[in-house]
Amino acid sequence: MGKNNSASSADAIHLTLITNILVTGIGVATGVITARILGPVMVGQFNAIQVWPLIIASVAQMGLTEALVYFVSRDTEHAKSYVLLAELMATISSIIFIGIGWELVPFLLSSQTKEIVEASRVFLIVSIIYSLGLSHSALRGVQEFKLWNVFRVLPGIVWLIVLVTLDVVGEANPIKLSRLFLLSMFLVAVIRTSVSFARLKGRVMLRIKYAGKMLRFGLPSVLTTVPQTVNLRLDQFFIIALLPARDLGFYVVAVAWSGGVSPFLSAVGAVMFPKVSALPDNGKLNLLKTGLQGSALVGTIIGLLITLLAPIGIPIVFGTKFDNSIPSALFLVPAGVILAWAGVAEEGLRGLGKPKVVLYAEIIGAVVTVIALISLLHPFGIVGAAIASLLGYSIVALVCAFALSRYTETKLTQFIFPSIDTIKLIIKKTDDLIRKITRKKGVI
Repeated sequence: MGKNNSASSADAIHLTLITNILVTGIGVATGVITARILGPVMVGQFNAIQVWPLIIASVAQMGLTEALVYFVSRDTEHAKSYVLLAELMATISSIIFIGIGWELVPFLLSSQTKEIVEASRVFLIVSIIYSLGLSHSALRGVQEFKLWNVFRVLPGIVWLIVLVTLDVVGEANPIKLSRLFLLSMFLVAVIRTSVSFARLKGRVMLRIKYAGKMLRFGLPSVLTTVPQTVNLRLDQFFIIALLPARDLGFYVVAVAWSGGVSPFLSAVGAVMFPKVSALPDNGKLNLLKTGLQGSALVGTIIGLLITLLAPIGIPIVFGTKFDNSIPSALFLVPAGVILAWAGVAEEGLRGLGKPKVVLYAEIIGAVVTVIALISLLHPFGIVGAAIASLLGYSIVALVCAFALSRYTETKLTQFIFPSIDTIKLIIKKTDDLIRKITRKKGVI
């Protein structure tokens, strides 16, 4: 366990990238099968059952997923103690939030039938199920990236098996499907917990003294989701409220086209967080500079390619009726690159033990996004919304970059502009990955 037995950063990033793509593909497959099984009306009911309980479950975890990664990476000898405490705190929090959710759900789903409302109330138990499955997050802390990525795919695979079985049997309704989802995720939680505990170090001992520092790290992380949601979704909310539905359709397609960079750079961030937190101070800076410079280089290359392909690719993929999406996409693609880079920088800041800085960056970005939307949406339509997103994301990235510069006493440019060594490293690792893939296919 730990650094000596863990995969290299490059291998971990490659594996996480492949897993990102696989998880996305499974998500598409389960979405398609769910739509086939239920049809439009019942798909809407199924989503109504899930939406608020899943949001409540996310808040109820109190950012303990991130806290586990940070503290376990710094103290692997007491990993089991951190996991036990995190699962206990998350379970207690979930019970409280389930009580709150039980009263709120009827109001939040007032347009739904009584049966759907009651099913959504039952679905609130998903919060406890997720709390009991937190242990797999500690695997990232001990840099067991292979097993961690397997467990990332596992929920989708189990759910896909359930859906395929139902598709063959041909008997399903949204309430039944929601109950099967709960059972599936409970099975996943049991598997994750039993296997993860066997791979972690330390005795199973409840150490209440760890609670304070875990909450101090975790709560800013969960609070970050509020301004983050503003930055990611407010543009669409404004368009829904102020522009015709047709414009929203064009904008959604532009957003979809701009998302191509995210799987690549999010893989870097997922690996950087635990590695930075585990390294001594003299090693943190080198990893941060290499990771962020490499992310800037890869993001720029992929973003430039996606931007240049937009005028041709959008009509081919979505149809010529979405030609009006192209101008927005030309702004949203670079916005997506900046957002993905900022995500890596945020993971770096968490690795340095600075989750509050990430919260502040997202709040400042959200303020800029709101001001820009108010100023630009009316005169420029969905292109104005795209520019507002570009400005908001850029501010988040800049705040993170300045913070990294301050805390590491390093020039800001050293986190953005790739050095010759970083360029050579990216070329070598890309070549290694291509050779590895082609060798498996028998080309070499």
